[in-house]
Amino acid sequence: MKIGFIGLGIMGRPMALNLVKGGHAVTVWARRAESMQPLLDAGAKGAASPADAARGNELVISMVADAPDVAEVMRGVASAGQSGLVAVDMSTIAPAAARKIGEELAAAGVINFASVTSCGTNTACRTCCRTQTARRSTASPPRGTR
Repeated sequence: MKIGFIGLGIMGRPMALNLVKGGHAVTVWARRAESMQPLLDAGAKGAASPADAARGNELVISMVADAPDVAEVMRGVASAGQSGLVAVDMSTIAPAAARKIGEELAAAGVINFASVTSCGTNTACRTCCRTQTARRSTASPPRGTR
């Protein structure tokens, strides 16, 4: 699978490295270029921006510090204009922030957004997930499934 990975800190770096070791084609981006070096040494490709990390990939994963950072990098991902791209955020942010970011991405056409904090077992989360699933079902299928 072709994967973009954004955020190579304490948690993101080992996640991205495991994807590289698993044989995936991984493109990485981090605010500090030196954070990318261990991944580049392991075989990942470097990106110049979040948009660059998204281009040509099927999936983009972000693991950044907080909601404003998630919003910023996901706007960059959306600016790549890649229809059908799946964007997954693994950051620890408030569910309301994740939903707002998802709505922004949907408006930009990158509607396949999921955040680990926007799903759960309570009623509000189940309602949100049903809404997101309904939105995705009316969109073009992800690349490779057409």
